[in-house]
Amino acid sequence: MAAQDSSSTEPAENSATAVFKLAEVASKLLFLLVALLLLDSRSAGQFGLLNTLIALFMLVTGYERWGVLWRQLVNIDIKECNALISQTLKFFQFNYLVWAPVFVVIGLLWIELTPIQVLLGLCIAVCEQLTAGGYWLATVQGRFRWLVLVAAAKNGSLLAVTVAMVLGSSQPINLSLILQLWALAGLGSLLVFVRLHRGDNSAKLSLNAIELEKIVAQYRESTAHFITGFAAFSSGQIDRITVGTAVGLALTGVYFKNVFLAASVYSAVTILLLNRSAPKIYRAAASKSFPEALRIARSGSGWALAVYCILGILLQVIDQTPLSALLEKYNASTTYISGLLVAFFFRTLADFNCSILNAAGRERTVLKVHLLSMLPSAFLIYFLSREFGIGGAVAAMIFSSVTLYGLSTGFRISAFKALAAHGLSGARP
Repeated sequence: MAAQDSSSTEPAENSATAVFKLAEVASKLLFLLVALLLLDSRSAGQFGLLNTLIALFMLVTGYERWGVLWRQLVNIDIKECNALISQTLKFFQFNYLVWAPVFVVIGLLWIELTPIQVLLGLCIAVCEQLTAGGYWLATVQGRFRWLVLVAAAKNGSLLAVTVAMVLGSSQPINLSLILQLWALAGLGSLLVFVRLHRGDNSAKLSLNAIELEKIVAQYRESTAHFITGFAAFSSGQIDRITVGTAVGLALTGVYFKNVFLAASVYSAVTILLLNRSAPKIYRAAASKSFPEALRIARSGSGWALAVYCILGILLQVIDQTPLSALLEKYNASTTYISGLLVAFFFRTLADFNCSILNAAGRERTVLKVHLLSMLPSAFLIYFLSREFGIGGAVAAMIFSSVTLYGLSTGFRISAFKALAAHGLSGARP
């Protein structure tokens, strides 16, 4: 009877974890959006580039270990689970020592931050990298569900404090204040993690000496996943990195204000449509029903088209109202946002194609798609943004996303033909 009760509560607990994660992501996106819009253009450029640097730091120090660990933690006992988590944390410690100097140099020389701002950014990067693992752990080990709740509470509190300070003060916010609030919230969440962890007798971890042999072994385990993740990250961030290199910080800030508004829509579509469709695509591919996988992807793409079209029409309506002037006050343009929505729509279509390729075991093909589209896109974005400013960058983004979609479609059709040649469930383009 107890086992039955336990199994019956599992779906509800998983749903609660998903809700906490959605709240965490939504509150963080809103915080970043508020900060970007309210900062002056130069500070917004620095803040946007720092966020890109933080994301890159999280990627290279994490080295896709959370994903690998997630697969290893399924159906194992508590002792073995704690040993794996402990070794992963030592792996992160080693990587922090390696990559922290690189972070500092880039922050000082490229983003032109002050030394204090760089240190605050590094603190934020470490805190974000550690708290990001909470969701991975919670989905396979329910006793870590509180990690997601704490992360959601941290981001919600950060958003609330930022909005309260904006509404309660006549003085404009500045970059240093935003970074101080974010760093304090991150450190606070880690302290709560430590306090709750000490009260959990089943989660005792060991962080003694770093064992180099095990560090090297973890690198070997994660290299393939890291290369694919790095290519996907670079493909998604290449426009921001290139614009930040091609033009000044002030113009970069204007670009970030517009691209982040459009990217927020892309993130929401990814969470609500792609992430919900991906498990169904994988199940269909696992049963060799590739036409069904394609049908699921096309259904999700159709819903994405509806969302982007509705938002495009809404932007045209806003353009005829006083809200347009309000957007311009914060250096946002309905024209730029509309163009970027077109770019992100084609990127969404490419993501669905890549999900099918991944489900069919064609991870190397996905890597090839990202690499082939990324290099020419970087040159085009650099050239057009230098020559034509934000409009040129938006045009280059559309071309880049259409190219990514075209390549992913071509490789998906080729993969289906190869599968059909092997007689796998009538796989057709």
